Amino acid sequence: MLGAALGKLRSQGDPAGALEFYEQYRRRFPAGTLREEERAARVDALVALGRRREALAEIEAMDAERLEREPRGAELLLLEAELLTEEGRCSEALPHFSAAVSRASPSSEDRALFGQGLCHAKLDAPDDAAADFRKVLERHPDGRYAEPARRQLQRLHGD
Repeated sequence: MLGAALGKLRSQGDPAGALEFYEQYRRRFPAGTLREEERAARVDALVALGRRREALAEIEAMDAERLEREPRGAELLLLEAELLTEEGRCSEALPHFSAAVSRASPSSEDRALFGQGLCHAKLDAPDDAAADFRKVLERHPDGRYAEPARRQLQRLHGD
Protein backbone atom coordinates (compact mmCIF):
# COMPACT_ATOMS: atom_id res chain seq x y z
CA MET A 1 0.00 0.00 0.00
CA LEU A 2 2.80 2.43 0.88
CA GLY A 3 4.61 1.44 -2.32
CA ALA A 4 1.56 2.37 -4.38
CA ALA A 5 1.35 5.71 -2.59
CA LEU A 6 5.01 6.45 -3.26
CA GLY A 7 4.45 5.61 -6.92
CA LYS A 8 1.54 8.06 -7.07
CA LEU A 9 3.68 10.73 -5.47
CA ARG A 10 6.98 10.25 -7.28
CA SER A 11 6.51 8.68 -10.67
CA GLN A 12 2.97 9.85 -11.38
CA GLY A 13 3.29 13.27 -9.77
CA ASP A 14 0.00 12.80 -7.94
CA PRO A 15 0.40 13.94 -4.33
CA ALA A 16 -3.37 14.02 -3.74
CA GLY A 17 -3.63 10.42 -4.87
CA ALA A 18 -0.70 9.47 -2.66
CA LEU A 19 -2.34 11.17 0.30
CA GLU A 20 -5.47 9.03 -0.26
CA PHE A 21 -3.32 5.89 -0.03
CA TYR A 22 -1.71 7.18 3.16
CA GLU A 23 -5.17 7.79 4.65
CA GLN A 24 -6.16 4.22 3.77
CA TYR A 25 -2.98 2.94 5.39
CA ARG A 26 -3.71 4.88 8.60
CA ARG A 27 -7.25 3.56 8.76
CA ARG A 28 -6.17 -0.03 8.08
CA PHE A 29 -3.03 -0.03 10.24
CA PRO A 30 -3.38 2.71 12.88
CA ALA A 31 -0.39 1.39 14.84
CA GLY A 32 1.41 -0.20 11.91
CA THR A 33 5.11 -0.99 12.04
CA LEU A 34 5.66 1.36 9.10
CA ARG A 35 3.91 4.27 10.82
CA GLU A 36 6.96 6.55 10.85
CA GLU A 37 7.81 5.74 7.24
CA GLU A 38 4.22 6.52 6.26
CA ARG A 39 4.41 9.78 8.19
CA ALA A 40 7.65 10.80 6.44
CA ALA A 41 6.19 10.04 3.01
CA ARG A 42 2.97 11.86 3.92
CA VAL A 43 5.08 14.97 4.62
CA ASP A 44 6.27 14.95 1.00
CA ALA A 45 2.70 14.78 -0.30
CA LEU A 46 1.51 17.55 2.01
CA VAL A 47 4.39 19.84 1.00
CA ALA A 48 3.69 19.13 -2.68
CA LEU A 49 0.07 20.14 -2.09
CA GLY A 50 1.09 23.35 -0.33
CA ARG A 51 -0.27 22.12 2.99
CA ARG A 52 2.84 23.13 4.88
CA ARG A 53 1.28 23.53 8.34
CA GLU A 54 -0.03 19.98 8.16
CA ALA A 55 3.40 18.79 7.03
CA LEU A 56 4.95 20.49 10.06
CA ALA A 57 2.41 18.81 12.35
CA GLU A 58 3.32 15.42 10.87
CA ILE A 59 7.04 15.98 11.45
CA GLU A 60 6.43 17.24 14.98
CA ALA A 61 4.39 14.10 15.69
CA MET A 62 7.25 11.82 14.64
CA ASP A 63 9.18 9.99 17.33
CA ALA A 64 12.36 12.05 17.82
CA GLU A 65 14.59 9.02 18.37
CA ARG A 66 13.27 7.29 15.28
CA LEU A 67 13.66 10.51 13.33
CA GLU A 68 17.35 10.48 14.26
CA ARG A 69 17.66 6.99 12.77
CA GLU A 70 15.42 7.67 9.76
CA PRO A 71 17.43 7.61 6.52
CA ARG A 72 15.82 10.92 5.64
CA GLY A 73 16.21 12.26 9.18
CA ALA A 74 18.52 15.15 8.30
CA GLU A 75 16.27 16.19 5.42
CA LEU A 76 13.19 16.08 7.65
CA LEU A 77 14.95 18.05 10.40
CA LEU A 78 15.85 20.71 7.86
CA LEU A 79 12.32 20.84 6.50
CA GLU A 80 10.96 21.07 10.04
CA ALA A 81 13.29 23.99 10.75
CA GLU A 82 12.17 25.76 7.57
CA LEU A 83 8.50 25.19 8.34
CA LEU A 84 8.96 26.44 11.90
CA THR A 85 10.66 29.54 10.48
CA GLU A 86 7.71 30.14 8.15
CA GLU A 87 5.48 30.02 11.22
CA GLY A 88 7.62 32.67 12.93
CA ARG A 89 9.01 30.14 15.41
CA CYS A 90 12.73 30.81 14.87
CA SER A 91 13.76 30.10 18.44
CA GLU A 92 12.32 26.60 18.03
CA ALA A 93 13.82 26.24 14.55
CA LEU A 94 17.43 26.99 15.51
CA PRO A 95 18.19 23.66 17.23
CA HIS A 96 16.74 21.85 14.20
CA PHE A 97 18.87 23.91 11.83
CA SER A 98 21.91 23.15 13.95
CA ALA A 99 21.17 19.41 13.91
CA ALA A 100 20.52 19.56 10.17
CA VAL A 101 23.84 21.34 9.55
CA SER A 102 25.73 18.68 11.50
CA ARG A 103 23.99 15.85 9.61
CA ALA A 104 23.49 17.50 6.23
CA SER A 105 24.75 16.12 2.98
CA PRO A 106 27.00 18.47 1.02
CA SER A 107 24.06 19.24 -1.25
CA SER A 108 21.88 20.56 1.59
CA GLU A 109 24.40 22.04 4.02
CA ASP A 110 24.21 25.47 2.37
CA ARG A 111 20.42 25.45 2.65
CA ALA A 112 20.64 24.59 6.36
CA LEU A 113 23.29 27.24 7.06
CA PHE A 114 21.34 29.88 5.15
CA GLY A 115 18.11 29.10 7.02
CA GLN A 116 19.97 29.17 10.31
CA GLY A 117 21.40 32.56 9.37
CA LEU A 118 17.95 33.92 8.58
CA CYS A 119 16.69 32.79 11.98
CA HIS A 120 19.66 34.33 13.75
CA ALA A 121 18.95 37.60 11.92
CA LYS A 122 15.26 37.48 12.86
CA LEU A 123 16.20 36.85 16.49
CA ASP A 124 18.45 39.91 16.51
CA ALA A 125 21.71 37.94 16.61
CA PRO A 126 23.54 39.67 13.73
CA ASP A 127 26.98 38.27 14.56
CA ASP A 128 25.67 34.70 14.50
CA ALA A 129 23.74 35.41 11.31
CA ALA A 130 26.82 36.86 9.63
CA ALA A 131 28.87 33.82 10.69
CA ASP A 132 26.28 31.50 9.12
CA PHE A 133 26.18 33.47 5.87
CA ARG A 134 30.00 33.53 5.72
CA LYS A 135 30.07 29.75 6.12
CA VAL A 136 27.70 29.45 3.18
CA LEU A 137 30.11 31.52 1.08
CA GLU A 138 33.23 29.72 2.33
CA ARG A 139 31.90 26.19 1.91
CA HIS A 140 29.62 26.69 -1.09
CA PRO A 141 30.90 29.74 -3.01
CA ASP A 142 29.06 28.71 -6.17
CA GLY A 143 26.03 27.15 -4.50
CA ARG A 144 22.44 28.21 -4.89
CA TYR A 145 22.51 30.09 -1.57
CA ALA A 146 25.76 31.99 -2.20
CA GLU A 147 24.17 35.06 -3.75
CA PRO A 148 21.34 35.29 -1.19
CA ALA A 149 23.98 34.93 1.56
CA ARG A 150 25.95 37.83 0.05
CA ARG A 151 22.82 39.98 0.01
CA GLN A 152 22.07 39.11 3.63
CA LEU A 153 25.62 40.02 4.66
CA GLN A 154 25.26 43.36 2.88
CA ARG A 155 22.00 44.03 4.76
CA LEU A 156 23.62 43.14 8.07
CA HIS A 157 26.54 45.47 7.40
CA GLY A 158 24.36 48.26 6.03
CA ASP A 159 26.05 48.25 2.63
